[in-house]
Amino acid sequence: IVVEREEDLQQIDFSRPIFFLSQTTQSVALFWHLAERMKELLSDERMLTVDDTICRRVSNREKALSEFATRFDVVIFVCGKKSSNGKVLFNVCRAANERCYNIEEESELRAEWFDGCRSVGICGATSTPAWLMQRVREAIEQRFCNKE
Repeated sequence: IVVEREEDLQQIDFSRPIFFLSQTTQSVALFWHLAERMKELLSDERMLTVDDTICRRVSNREKALSEFATRFDVVIFVCGKKSSNGKVLFNVCRAANERCYNIEEESELRAEWFDGCRSVGICGATSTPAWLMQRVREAIEQRFCNKE
Protein backbone atom coordinates (compact mmCIF):
# COMPACT_ATOMS: atom_id res chain seq x y z
CA ILE A 1 0.00 0.00 0.00
CA VAL A 2 1.34 3.43 -0.91
CA VAL A 3 0.93 5.97 1.88
CA GLU A 4 1.51 9.57 0.85
CA ARG A 5 -0.60 11.35 3.48
CA GLU A 6 -2.31 10.60 6.76
CA GLU A 7 -5.66 9.84 5.07
CA ASP A 8 -4.01 6.89 3.30
CA LEU A 9 -3.51 5.11 6.63
CA GLN A 10 -7.14 3.96 6.57
CA GLN A 11 -6.18 1.51 3.78
CA ILE A 12 -3.90 -0.43 6.15
CA ASP A 13 -4.94 -3.54 8.07
CA PHE A 14 -3.47 -2.75 11.50
CA SER A 15 -4.12 -6.30 12.74
CA ARG A 16 -1.17 -7.52 10.65
CA PRO A 17 2.57 -6.76 10.89
CA ILE A 18 3.61 -3.65 8.96
CA PHE A 19 6.92 -2.83 7.29
CA PHE A 20 7.08 0.93 6.60
CA LEU A 21 9.79 2.36 4.39
CA SER A 22 10.15 5.58 2.51
CA GLN A 23 10.66 6.78 -1.00
CA THR A 24 14.17 8.23 -0.91
CA THR A 25 12.91 11.77 -1.49
CA GLN A 26 10.06 11.79 1.03
CA SER A 27 9.82 14.59 3.58
CA VAL A 28 11.53 13.48 6.79
CA ALA A 29 8.92 15.20 8.96
CA LEU A 30 6.02 13.57 7.12
CA PHE A 31 7.67 10.14 7.19
CA TRP A 32 8.14 10.20 10.96
CA HIS A 33 4.69 11.69 11.53
CA LEU A 34 3.14 8.80 9.60
CA ALA A 35 5.28 6.27 11.49
CA GLU A 36 4.08 7.71 14.82
CA ARG A 37 0.45 7.60 13.68
CA MET A 38 0.89 3.94 12.70
CA LYS A 39 2.27 3.17 16.17
CA GLU A 40 -0.80 4.82 17.71
CA LEU A 41 -3.15 2.77 15.52
CA LEU A 42 -1.49 -0.58 16.24
CA SER A 43 -2.45 -2.62 19.28
CA ASP A 44 1.20 -3.67 19.61
CA GLU A 45 3.81 -1.27 18.24
CA ARG A 46 6.27 -4.18 17.90
CA MET A 47 4.23 -5.15 14.81
CA LEU A 48 5.67 -2.08 13.07
CA THR A 49 9.10 -2.09 11.45
CA VAL A 50 10.27 1.31 10.22
CA ASP A 51 13.11 1.68 7.72
CA ASP A 52 14.13 5.28 7.04
CA THR A 53 15.54 5.19 3.50
CA ILE A 54 15.24 8.94 2.93
CA CYS A 55 18.07 10.51 0.94
CA ARG A 56 19.76 12.98 3.28
CA ARG A 57 21.20 14.91 0.35
CA VAL A 58 17.62 16.04 -0.36
CA SER A 59 16.31 16.27 3.20
CA ASN A 60 19.34 18.23 4.41
CA ARG A 61 18.55 20.95 1.86
CA GLU A 62 14.96 21.48 3.04
CA LYS A 63 15.69 24.00 5.82
CA ALA A 64 18.17 25.97 3.72
CA LEU A 65 15.79 26.10 0.75
CA SER A 66 12.89 27.18 2.94
CA GLU A 67 14.98 30.04 4.34
CA PHE A 68 16.24 30.89 0.84
CA ALA A 69 12.69 31.11 -0.54
CA THR A 70 11.62 33.63 2.12
CA ARG A 71 14.38 36.06 1.10
CA PHE A 72 12.92 36.82 -2.35
CA ASP A 73 9.71 38.21 -3.82
CA VAL A 74 9.73 35.46 -6.46
CA VAL A 75 11.54 32.12 -6.58
CA ILE A 76 12.17 30.23 -9.81
CA PHE A 77 12.79 26.54 -9.15
CA VAL A 78 14.51 24.81 -12.05
CA CYS A 79 14.17 21.04 -12.46
CA GLY A 80 12.63 18.34 -14.58
CA LYS A 81 8.90 17.89 -14.04
CA LYS A 82 9.42 14.18 -13.32
CA SER A 83 12.26 14.66 -10.82
CA SER A 84 11.10 13.22 -7.50
CA ASN A 85 13.68 15.17 -5.48
CA GLY A 86 12.74 18.24 -7.50
CA LYS A 87 9.08 17.84 -6.54
CA VAL A 88 9.94 17.57 -2.85
CA LEU A 89 12.30 20.55 -2.89
CA PHE A 90 9.96 22.66 -5.02
CA ASN A 91 7.17 22.02 -2.51
CA VAL A 92 9.49 23.13 0.32
CA CYS A 93 10.12 26.40 -1.52
CA ARG A 94 6.45 26.81 -2.42
CA ALA A 95 5.41 26.34 1.22
CA ALA A 96 7.78 29.16 2.19
CA ASN A 97 6.91 31.45 -0.74
CA GLU A 98 3.66 31.20 -2.70
CA ARG A 99 5.32 33.02 -5.60
CA CYS A 100 7.55 30.05 -6.35
CA TYR A 101 7.37 28.66 -9.88
CA ASN A 102 8.72 25.38 -11.26
CA ILE A 103 10.25 25.43 -14.74
CA GLU A 104 12.40 23.06 -16.79
CA GLU A 105 13.91 25.75 -19.00
CA GLU A 106 13.95 29.51 -19.45
CA SER A 107 11.34 29.49 -22.25
CA GLU A 108 8.68 28.70 -19.61
CA LEU A 109 9.18 32.01 -17.75
CA ARG A 110 6.07 34.21 -17.69
CA ALA A 111 6.10 37.99 -17.40
CA GLU A 112 3.20 38.16 -14.92
CA TRP A 113 5.23 36.21 -12.35
CA PHE A 114 7.50 39.23 -11.99
CA ASP A 115 4.81 41.94 -11.56
CA GLY A 116 5.77 44.13 -8.60
CA CYS A 117 8.84 42.02 -8.01
CA ARG A 118 12.03 43.54 -6.61
CA SER A 119 14.01 40.35 -6.04
CA VAL A 120 14.21 36.90 -7.63
CA GLY A 121 15.84 33.77 -6.24
CA ILE A 122 16.80 30.92 -8.55
CA CYS A 123 17.43 27.41 -7.28
CA GLY A 124 16.94 23.84 -8.37
CA ALA A 125 16.94 20.14 -7.62
CA THR A 126 20.08 18.27 -6.61
CA SER A 127 20.71 17.30 -10.23
CA THR A 128 19.89 20.66 -11.86
CA PRO A 129 23.04 21.85 -13.65
CA ALA A 130 24.44 25.25 -12.67
CA TRP A 131 24.65 26.26 -16.35
CA LEU A 132 20.88 25.85 -16.69
CA MET A 133 20.18 28.05 -13.67
CA GLN A 134 22.59 30.61 -15.14
CA ARG A 135 20.63 30.58 -18.42
CA VAL A 136 17.42 31.18 -16.46
CA ARG A 137 19.08 34.10 -14.65
CA GLU A 138 20.21 35.65 -17.93
CA ALA A 139 16.74 35.26 -19.44
CA ILE A 140 15.13 36.96 -16.43
CA GLU A 141 17.63 39.83 -16.59
CA GLN A 142 17.12 40.31 -20.33
CA ARG A 143 13.35 39.90 -20.49
CA PHE A 144 11.94 41.13 -17.20
CA CYS A 145 14.30 43.53 -15.42
CA ASN A 146 13.80 47.26 -15.79
CA LYS A 147 16.80 48.85 -17.47
CA GLU A 148 16.08 52.35 -16.16
